[in-house]
Amino acid sequence: MPVKTASRGWFVPMLLTVATGVGAFLLASPEEYWGIIQLGFYTIPSHVFVSPFPHEPVLLGIARDHGAWACALISTWGALVAALLDYRFTLSFVHRPGVRAKYVDAALYKKSARWFGKAPFLTLVVTGLTPIPFYPFKFLALASGYSRTLYMWAMVVGRTPRYWMLAYLGYVLQPPTWSLVLLAMLILGMALWGRSRTQSGSGRSSQTTAEAAGEADRAAETSDRVDTSASLEEIP
Repeated sequence: MPVKTASRGWFVPMLLTVATGVGAFLLASPEEYWGIIQLGFYTIPSHVFVSPFPHEPVLLGIARDHGAWACALISTWGALVAALLDYRFTLSFVHRPGVRAKYVDAALYKKSARWFGKAPFLTLVVTGLTPIPFYPFKFLALASGYSRTLYMWAMVVGRTPRYWMLAYLGYVLQPPTWSLVLLAMLILGMALWGRSRTQSGSGRSSQTTAEAAGEADRAAETSDRVDTSASLEEIP
């Protein structure tokens, strides 16, 4: 079973999580600890499954007066903790029979899963590093039962340099708070808009399916009536 395969091996993922957290505090000065703690614990809910909470504005803001490497490593730590939570809870949810039945036979999922299966590690690294939306590929990893350990390594390899570049930009550019608030509102609005479109699309799809099922039932009933009438006419 894919779920059992993905759920094996906690040692390396836990080791990576602890190492990034300890590394962040080793690279930070004592006066930076509080900001690092806030960034780390905010990163967790902003990375769990499909979270609407924007991470980039908070990272840019805290990085204005914190070291780039400390911000990058503590952000990676938070992302790894979120990944552990995803593999502990979300993995079981997406593999529930009732949930899996909604996507496993979809043409888009089959095509995406085949494509993802050709190079899953590279795909996760690239989407973790670049601005490409990461959540669809996280879903593919969970739905396919991809190795937790490899997923965590992909997060470290892809996310850490991304977070470092954002933290460095925050330190160099010193963006004003109002611009970060505006950016957060923009990202949150786009996330909520995308989710509403997805839900409306699912609703229309369910309605179409129900209508098709109703038409099939009506056709079957008509066919049964015709067969019954023909049978009665044949009776002497």
